Amino acid sequence: MICYDREGHEIPYERWVILFEDTDYRRVAEDEIGPYWISTVWLGLDHSFGHAEAPWIYETMVFKGGDMAGVEQRRYATLEQAQVGHEETVSEVRLFATL
Repeated sequence: MICYDREGHEIPYERWVILFEDTDYRRVAEDEIGPYWISTVWLGLDHSFGHAEAPWIYETMVFKGGDMAGVEQRRYATLEQAQVGHEETVSEVRLFATL
């Protein structure tokens, strides 16, 4: 298993475990809009499963009403993509929540 830090550099598994346990390191952003919770986090593992040029090590998920089964999910390779994706998702949820 290949592990990555927030900059996308390969790191040993033992280092990944330490970083993953640090909530502040893991969390990129979170917002609540009505019953929706939008969370973007660093995962540190490639969730593209080899189907992308760069490893997808960040994820945005939208949860509704405390249900931990996400209603929306997006993945990214870089911190910048994750931050932009989070804001786009927040905007979409705001629009959807007002309908």
